[in-house]
Amino acid sequence: TFDDGPSQYTHSILKILERTHTPATFFVIGEWARADPQLVAAEVRGGFEIGDHTETHAFLTELSPFAQQQQNADAAAAIRRAGAPTPVLFRPPYGSFTPTTLSILHAQRLLMVLWSADTSDYARPGVAKITYTAISGGRPGAIILMHDGGGDRSETVAALPRIIERLHQRGFHLVTI
Repeated sequence: TFDDGPSQYTHSILKILERTHTPATFFVIGEWARADPQLVAAEVRGGFEIGDHTETHAFLTELSPFAQQQQNADAAAAIRRAGAPTPVLFRPPYGSFTPTTLSILHAQRLLMVLWSADTSDYARPGVAKITYTAISGGRPGAIILMHDGGGDRSETVAALPRIIERLHQRGFHLVTI
């Protein structure tokens, strides 16, 4: 999965995924979908799953219930305007949520998706570390967290082909959420 896009790195990630016939799920930030709707449309054309990642990458535990609802609704509207279906998947930024968040998601008919392996690629730990963390986190049903936006993702782009190759070598069949 990829969070925080779309960004200038999304196109490169899409090219790698398409070249290797690798499905993925993108959790999109509404304001970035609005700024670059053609990248969201490219994700849809490529057959990738699009999920809601809030309008502004908000820390949900610090928001009122109304503000949480608006974060999700505004992002979903931006995603739809970019040509994607209404999202059914949601990932809370930073993994932050409350029981109120869960109630809101239920009312909005969104399924919250977290992760089982965080590559911490947002911290730019190096291509080798990102690759190692993703591969070592591979197991049946694993959800690997990477990022296509939110900063310099050149290390993520560089690591991705090796991650895909090694997971395939280990017998994994990669799927969307």
